Amino acid sequence: PPFVTAHTHSFQRGLRGKGESYPRRPDGEETPSFWTWREAMYGLVQTLGSVEAFKRQTKRCFEEMAAAGITTCGEFHYFHHALPESGEGDENFELDEAVVQAAREANVR
Repeated sequence: PPFVTAHTHSFQRGLRGKGESYPRRPDGEETPSFWTWREAMYGLVQTLGSVEAFKRQTKRCFEEMAAAGITTCGEFHYFHHALPESGEGDENFELDEAVVQAAREANVR
């Protein structure tokens, strides 16, 4: 039978392998914590400056899920409903729609 995952943040796939290089304190000492992870996560968000880039990132994760036998997921995507440069208000659901399209294209519900 196929697998279900109840909690995903597909865009965070872009953080994979970066835990060893999270930001350091001004004195150079490593301080891995929730806050350094959060800083790295928001840095990733800045690199996904378009709907298409966001969709590519999420689709990559969904394709990996499908290859591992996962057919259904509960996606928790917590971006605002508009990219800052779009100038549109909270009624823009392009990013939400991109997540749904990426999952469908990867054969994940």
